[in-house]
Amino acid sequence: MALSYELQGRQKPPRSLDVTAAVGFDPKVGGGFEVSFSELSVRGNVPGISDDEFQEAVSQASQGCPISQALQGNVEIIANAELV
Repeated sequence: MALSYELQGRQKPPRSLDVTAAVGFDPKVGGGFEVSFSELSVRGNVPGISDDEFQEAVSQASQGCPISQALQGNVEIIANAELV
């Protein structure tokens, strides 16, 4: 949702955004597991946008996302983007 909002603000509304997430778990000291990373992969169909601008929008959205902000400092967040 943050990426869609970011693109709307740039006057580049997406036709489609396909997003998947993978979350990694590592053993926790003392037992159990902890989340070690969250990797988001985005494929976007965005008319009239350059790849550089799309990558920048993904980066800005990743930093501004409330979920990313809640995880920041505790979990590595990786955002991969592909313009199609």
